[in-house]
Amino acid sequence: MLLLPVQKSNERALNLRLFFFGVSWIHLIIVALVILPVDFSMDQDPKVKKYSSMRFKLITVWFNFILLAYFPVCFYCDWKEKCNQENLQHVAVLRKIRDVVFTSILFPTIMFADILFWPLYYKDVNLITPGAVFSYIPAWCQHSLHTVSIMTSVIDLCVVSRKRPKSLKPRFLLMSCFLLTYTLIVGQSYVNGHMVYTLFEVLTGFQTVLLVIISYLECSFFFILQWYVIDYIWNKPKTH
Repeated sequence: MLLLPVQKSNERALNLRLFFFGVSWIHLIIVALVILPVDFSMDQDPKVKKYSSMRFKLITVWFNFILLAYFPVCFYCDWKEKCNQENLQHVAVLRKIRDVVFTSILFPTIMFADILFWPLYYKDVNLITPGAVFSYIPAWCQHSLHTVSIMTSVIDLCVVSRKRPKSLKPRFLLMSCFLLTYTLIVGQSYVNGHMVYTLFEVLTGFQTVLLVIISYLECSFFFILQWYVIDYIWNKPKTH
């Protein structure tokens, strides 16, 4: 693993990032403490009852669990940089891991999932899950899971120094493997007659395959787009 020297941030930028990652982590912990104890198994509707376990197959749950680990790693790396210890071996490794996880998994997945969620939510919540599921979860949690996440991702992209690697292929492959793993898990449930998303109940087999292909292409679009943003913000040629 090639560990590049960190581009030193100024004191104000570091303090802002420490505040940002700290608040983001605390916020997500609060959301988890509110949502995870919710028990759907007592509901009379079997379609709602199954979400006690089915919810862990939702892409939103996947990337928010990753964020629960990602935010403290970001905070720790920035704290070490503030203490002038950013080039310690373990800090350099953690910094590399957070960069790869963000650019390969978090940013493309969150952008795709959150942008797709809100049109479906306002069109018909029953296209996502049985409508009664949402009655168990406070309305503000939907914004915490699907609005705050996209905002924190965009801010993260803009405030953390990154550099385009020599080749994007390894990171693109990692994103593809993550999406393939998720697709296989959801597909297994689909074959067994358990729809992770109720949208699948109204789609034909061909439409479902088409949705999977379009989803992959959208994630690929956001994967590529982020590098143009990174190049524009962090790799602009210096003017004299």
